[in-house]
This record gives sequence, C-alpha cells and structure tokens, in this order.
Amino acid sequence: MVAATAISSPLAAQSHPDFSGTWVMDAKTAPAGITALTLTVKQDPKTLNVVSDVNTSMGAQKVTNIFNLDGSDSKNTMSGPAGTVETTSKLAWEGPVLTVATKASVQGQEISQTEKWSLAPDGKTLNLERVVGFGGQNMSIKLAFNKQ
Repeated sequence: MVAATAISSPLAAQSHPDFSGTWVMDAKTAPAGITALTLTVKQDPKTLNVVSDVNTSMGAQKVTNIFNLDGSDSKNTMSGPAGTVETTSKLAWEGPVLTVATKASVQGQEISQTEKWSLAPDGKTLNLERVVGFGGQNMSIKLAFNKQ
C-alpha cells in the first residue's frame, strides 16, 4: 500500500500546462478559406475559456466556448449558416496534451471534432491537431499558433 502511494504521488502532483494567452495562427498552417484566426484563452483550475476570432473568405465570426476541465460535459452554442448549433464537449488530459472531444448535430447530421492541444517546450507555440468527422469522412488539420 505504501509503495503504491509513493509511486502514484508524483503522477497525482503533475501539473498541466496553462494555455492562457492570445494566440495568433501561423499563416503557413492556415487551412483553405481561413485568412486569420486568433484564440484568446483564459484558464483557471476549473475551466478553459476560449474566444475564437476567425476571418474567412465568407466573413468574420467570433465564437466563445467555456469548457470544464474536470471531464464533465461542457455545453456551448455557435451560430452559422445552418442556424444555432448546440455542442457538447468533454476534455481529458493525456500527460501535457489536452484533448477536446466535441459532438454536435447539424440539420440531422452528426459531426464530431477532436482537438489535441499541446505547447512547444518554450511555451511560445500552441500546436493544435484537429480531426473533424462528418458523413462518414474524417478531415485532419494541424495548426500552429504563436503567443502574442
């Protein structure tokens, strides 16, 4: 029992990275149609608040999401051409990597999105790997953001 406690204590004491800050997408990683993307992130022990300002060839959009860091469901809404969509997300830590798994239904079609957030060792680059599933197809993109 004592050995198990000694082994598990360092894991329990591990801290997770703090993603707080203003992050501007590196244009070299921009997917087609997105001209600019800025994430403003505030993180506290319980939540991750993400404001996304995106400019596309179709216009600008601002989306705010508040995620629970304890793994419980986080419900958010966003507006788009299909109207208002409710999303449900769950967050989980995989060591220093934060996984954000989101599901939504748009006009009867299920959409899933999984993001993996990680910081470069110097803390100045946020790497975001996103996989979007829709209609039986998956699309993967890798984005890099520079801290301002």
